[in-house]
Amino acid sequence: MFAELNSILNTSPDSFKPGEFILVSDKHTDASFLIHHFLSFYLRAGCKVCFLGLVQSFSHYSAISQRLVSKLFPSPSYTYCASKCVFTVVYDLLLLGGDVLTTFCMGSFIMFHVNQGVSLTQGREKGQLVFLEGLKESLGVLLQGEASKETRTMDFLRDPSSGLRGLYDFVRDNVRGAVGGAEEWGPPVLLVDDLSVVLSLGVSVGAALDFSHYCRATVCSELQGSMVMLVRCEAEEEEESDDEGSERLLRGLIHQCSLTLQVQGLPTGYCRDIHGQVEVCWRGQCDRQQAQKKLFQYKVHDKGASFFARGMSSAVL
Repeated sequence: MFAELNSILNTSPDSFKPGEFILVSDKHTDASFLIHHFLSFYLRAGCKVCFLGLVQSFSHYSAISQRLVSKLFPSPSYTYCASKCVFTVVYDLLLLGGDVLTTFCMGSFIMFHVNQGVSLTQGREKGQLVFLEGLKESLGVLLQGEASKETRTMDFLRDPSSGLRGLYDFVRDNVRGAVGGAEEWGPPVLLVDDLSVVLSLGVSVGAALDFSHYCRATVCSELQGSMVMLVRCEAEEEEESDDEGSERLLRGLIHQCSLTLQVQGLPTGYCRDIHGQVEVCWRGQCDRQQAQKKLFQYKVHDKGASFFARGMSSAVL
């Protein structure tokens, strides 16, 4: 979870807007780090999360989620040690993996605590996280000759013309099960990484937009939950048909969503200290309201990401 992005969006796990549809898109770069952010964000918020991982394995998301760090701060629990009239404040908390970050200053040392990443395994065991591993489910569909209850979710692989009805039924059953269940979770959240991959499997743009529309009606409107979808527009110029499909899907989803995060590479090309830019657009609740846009640059780190205004990177100041 990225604290700077939360500040830009004016949100936090303790206070976020219900019924929001967030659309993440990328072009000539990788915006998957934002999916990891929102996954950690909503799990920390105590929401029931339904995650459609169509392009990566569960272990991939789990490893990254445990590495994400949100902020650095001293622990509220501390001990004073007197030595030669110098009081040393020792902050006793852990960093990821049991390591301790220690800063030395004039013979004293301070141990800081960094917010740990979330455990997807624990979230799934507790029932807070429902994860559809698309790669594994796809293998089951292709190996089985006849459709079964377990493979019905991915039946569009067998017959793309059937649309994404099975996938929607999976989402509907799991998000509605979050309401009134044995464990009390917050509002349901649907995450999709990424929806554009179904186009390469033969599903039409119209079917993908219908899936998004019905999910939005169920999750955002009916249950007052949230949705986050990733769409990629990576096709090269010679692949005009696929590019037009992903662009049409993106334009259709923009009309449905309330917030867009469009991630692009720098127009000037590769830069070691600035990995790209993200345009944040808050769309109005009605057609008469003008959308508000802001442009930020970002850099992805090993355990997080930093965001800053154009030209305000610490590397160029």
